[in-house]
Formats: sequence, C-alpha cells, structure tokens
Amino acid sequence: MTPFFNLLRDAWALCRERRVSLLIGAIIFGALLVIVQSLTVEFASFQTRRAILNLQVGADIVQEIEEGDDAMAPERMVDALRSAQQAMENMDPAAQEEYMRTVQGQLLQRNLPLALGFGIFTLIFLLWSGGYYLLLATTPERDILKLLQKSGRLLIPLFLLSLRIFLWSFAWLALLLINAVGMWIVRLPLGMLTKSAPVILLIPSFLALILSVLLMAPYAIAPLRLLEGHGVVQSMRESAQSVRGRQLHVGAMFCALLVLLWVVSLLTQTVAQILPLIGALLVGVVGQLELAFAACFLVVLAGSLQRTDSTSAQA
Repeated sequence: MTPFFNLLRDAWALCRERRVSLLIGAIIFGALLVIVQSLTVEFASFQTRRAILNLQVGADIVQEIEEGDDAMAPERMVDALRSAQQAMENMDPAAQEEYMRTVQGQLLQRNLPLALGFGIFTLIFLLWSGGYYLLLATTPERDILKLLQKSGRLLIPLFLLSLRIFLWSFAWLALLLINAVGMWIVRLPLGMLTKSAPVILLIPSFLALILSVLLMAPYAIAPLRLLEGHGVVQSMRESAQSVRGRQLHVGAMFCALLVLLWVVSLLTQTVAQILPLIGALLVGVVGQLELAFAACFLVVLAGSLQRTDSTSAQA
C-alpha cells in the first residue's frame, strides 16, 4: 500500500484541485455551525441564569421584579439575590446538598432538550458537509448549489450507513469503555485526581478513539461505495472485502490522520484565543477544512487499495 506521507501528499493535491469549491463550502458550513452554536450557548446561558434565579429568589419574585419598574429592577434583583445567598449560607450541610441537587435537576431539565436538539443538528450538519466534500472529491461537479443539493439528498443514506457501521462494528464498546473508566476516575481520591487529572482523563479518550477506529476500519470506504449507488448493506460488504487482511493497516492510517488533525485543531484554538473577534469563525472553518481533507484522504486511500489489488491480480 501507499505510505502514509504519500497519501497525505496525494490528498493535499486533490484538495488543491478542488480548492475553490472546497473553501467556499468550508466557509458556508463553518459559519453556519458557528452561528447556531453561538445562539445555542447564549440561550443555554439564559436558561441557566433563569433557573438559578428562580431557585434562589423564587419564580414569583423574579416575575414580579421583571414586570415592575424597569429602572428599579436591577437593584431589586441584586437585593433579592443577596438575601437568598445569605439564606443559603445559613443552611446546614445536608440542606445545602439538597439545594444543589435541586439546582442541578432544574438545569438538566431546562438544557437537556436544547443539548439534544443541538446534537441532532450537529450530526445532520456533519453528514451534510461530509457528503458535500465526498462528492467534491469523487465527481467532476464544481457547482456549489448542485453539490449542496446532492449532498442534502445523501443525508438519510449516510445516516443509515453511519448508524449501521457504528452498531455492526461494535464501536459502541468504546463508549462503554469511556463510561466505565470515567466512573472509576470519579471515585479516585480528590488529591490524586487533582494532580493527575489531565493525564488520567486523556487515557480513556485515547483508548476509545483507537478502539473505535480499528473496529470501524473494515468499513472505511463504505461511504464511497454508497456514492456509487449501492445500498447500505452492499456498501459495507464491498468495503469489508476491499479492506480484508489490511484492517490494522487501514486503521493505523486513520489513527495517524486523526492525530495530525488533532494537532491542527490545537494550533487553531491557540490562534483563536489571540483573535477573539474572529476566533470562533476560524475554528469553525478550519474544522470544516479538516473534514474536507479527511474526505480527500479517504478517496486517495481507496484508490491505493484498488491499485494494490490490481497489481496483486496481475502478478
């Protein structure tokens, strides 16, 4: 098979050939994702503040203050919060613990639907943009609107394919691993957790990532087969046949790619902190460019597998 760095070079060349449509798509998807994310965070913050106010001051008092004199509302709210804070400090430990449970329950009740909605949107969004970049890398089409329309029609097939791969490859074991190790971490002594938290928390995530990639490696090129018009099951079957005997090699290639993209993300976030005005947009666009590069890498890797099979057949 083609060495990893040669695959990177070929994927970069493919990205450069499609750079105009690729960059426009990254800006569109990146900006849209940042806008929705910002609105979601702002609304979640509002809901959180509202829940805390209702619990600390009382929903009736909050409503009364808000419906009263606008000029006096801030002062009355501060006075009410100060009184509630003093009352909380006078509580015994058991009452404080019960109060915190109530706060957490209220926050969960208010923000869980919002978090689920944003999660569903993010999933749909990633499938849509991923389909866009795959079409851009595999077809001669360069019209932005047509690519957006075609990738939109791929949403349901890509979702079904992703879901079946996730279940069929037992990648959900990685989530169980994260949960099990996470439950173990929270039981560690506080001093040990404080000193070693960064390292300890990275270990389950890293193991879960490696395990997931290796488990899903046989179905790596199934999205490309789906674009060719095959069904979900047929795409997975043909991908498994193409990767057979090379699962570890393909998995290692994608692990190396993910590490590389992770480093790029860290550098981007560092730069974004220096540029607060455009930092969020920069992170969103670079994230989309990473997704586009991964799509081109997948196309190049599939071509490498096909050439290897052709050479072996001729030999």
